[in-house]
Amino acid sequence: MVSAQVIEELIKLARQIRKADRRGEDLHLRTNELAHYDALTDNPKAEEVQGNHTLKITVNELIAGVR
Repeated sequence: MVSAQVIEELIKLARQIRKADRRGEDLHLRTNELAHYDALTDNPKAEEVQGNHTLKITVNELIAGVR
C-alpha cells in the first residue's frame, strides 16, 4: 500500500514538472528566467501593474546583467 502511494506522489510530481516546463515554453522563458519571473510575480499586484510583457523584459534584462 505504501509503495502505491509513493508511486502516485511521484506521478503527481512528474505532472507538475511537465506543467512547469510547458509554462516556461509558453512564456518563451528558459528555466532560470522562469524562476526569476516567478519571483517577480510572487507579488499578485506585480503582473497586474506591470503586465506580463514588461515582466518578461525585466527578467531578460536581469538575467543579461547577471551574466
